[in-house]
Amino acid sequence: MGDSKPDIPIPDGLQKLMQDFVVTVLRQQPEDVLTHAAEYFTKLKDVRDAQSDSIEESSSSVKFAVMDEETMDDEEIMRRMQEKQKYGRRKSVSAEGYDPDKDDDEENEEEKIIHPKTDLQEQDL
Repeated sequence: MGDSKPDIPIPDGLQKLMQDFVVTVLRQQPEDVLTHAAEYFTKLKDVRDAQSDSIEESSSSVKFAVMDEETMDDEEIMRRMQEKQKYGRRKSVSAEGYDPDKDDDEENEEEKIIHPKTDLQEQDL
């Protein structure tokens, strides 16, 4: 007896819808995911309903709201700015210290090893 799982059709737009929702959860890290989900999908539905009232939709694809800076509140603008800055610069660099003046001192300089070259080797260089 083999495991036979029924083929369940996935509606158009479901994968994109769920990916966008998961991204908002991961970025915003809400304390109450259920409340966040309810608010997210309610806003999404309101936007879709407003768009469908003004424009007759010809397909059943999911529409997502694109917020510009005029419709975002100050808190949302600050959050997006911080998010952009989070990945912009390195916090620190670990490296060995370098003192150029110390390199100029002849006392610390080791004897340089010189490997003589033939005329043919010098031409190739």
